[in-house]
Amino acid sequence: MKSQINVILITSRSDIGGGPKHVFELSKFLSPKLVLSVCSPLTPPYGSAFNGIGEDHIYCPHRKFSFKTFYKLLLKGLHDRNTIFHSHGRGAGIYTKALSLLGFKCVHTFHGVHQSNSLKGKLKLFFDKLFSYYINHFIAVSPDELEISLHLGLSNNSNSLVIPNKFLPTNNRKASSTSILNLGILSRLDPHKNNIEAVNNFILLQQENPNLKLLIGGDGPEKAELQKLCDSCDTTDSITLLGEIKDITNFFDKIDLLVSFSKGEGLPYVILEAFDNGVPCLVSDVPGHTSLVSPNYRFKLGNFNSFRAKFEKIKNDQDIVIQEQYRILKDFSSEKTEQRILKLYQEI
Repeated sequence: MKSQINVILITSRSDIGGGPKHVFELSKFLSPKLVLSVCSPLTPPYGSAFNGIGEDHIYCPHRKFSFKTFYKLLLKGLHDRNTIFHSHGRGAGIYTKALSLLGFKCVHTFHGVHQSNSLKGKLKLFFDKLFSYYINHFIAVSPDELEISLHLGLSNNSNSLVIPNKFLPTNNRKASSTSILNLGILSRLDPHKNNIEAVNNFILLQQENPNLKLLIGGDGPEKAELQKLCDSCDTTDSITLLGEIKDITNFFDKIDLLVSFSKGEGLPYVILEAFDNGVPCLVSDVPGHTSLVSPNYRFKLGNFNSFRAKFEKIKNDQDIVIQEQYRILKDFSSEKTEQRILKLYQEI
């Protein structure tokens, strides 16, 4: 039987990614237990699913603020002042920050805390801090994320907690390779994921390892620039842009090593997927990666020698790495995540 708790989950993304996937799993869990509505775009693959879960669906554009969407959320809140608005990600957080100023109950999950030294980045951070005061609770998806949010003044110890994203293992592990020949990247193709640096480092690494291949899965605003870079370096035969990946298992079957040059993460779902598929991970030494991957297999950004040294080490440690990754994965396989969020709603 459903309780009378009214919750509206808000996400400005419904495309492929760990954040939308988490919101989808959470909405499936919550829908039978309380009065749930979802506010999201209709972009595949999760858009149609969001539209079919819960009591109501409110449309919001992909990664853009909409006054029309805000007005609809406001009306829902005025209809029931006990409604809890729970936003996921920075874009969706604009809605809860505005609603919290009007006295509504609001929860925000970061899904990545990013800072930038640019004027635009500093202004965004200033307004994030300014309008975060009245949010009831902040959820960080990793200890790294919580530490950054506290350091930047986006939350405080009294209203913040760590609740990792839930991950459902498939136990689809494959045997480790005797050699690493196929590297893989799976991410949004945007500047924060830093794939331009990844390609440049791969080109240098391939000069010493001519048999290496790089498969890049994903789509985004940098796709054309990445293709142009690959074409200009005559890497047509060794670097392949695969576009959007719908069969994750098939992608991991094709690669021997997952690589991420990201500038920062919340809790990177793709890393957990690699763990689940028995693929070792070589990642940048940034928040979000540090809570999942040993420092032995994290390299310094902007330092090819660091990347090369860690690559050579992981080649020799594949079995050890895969066993450790699978052990870590078990911590994300329970329903504790969703139960803790439900308990948080009940306390509010």
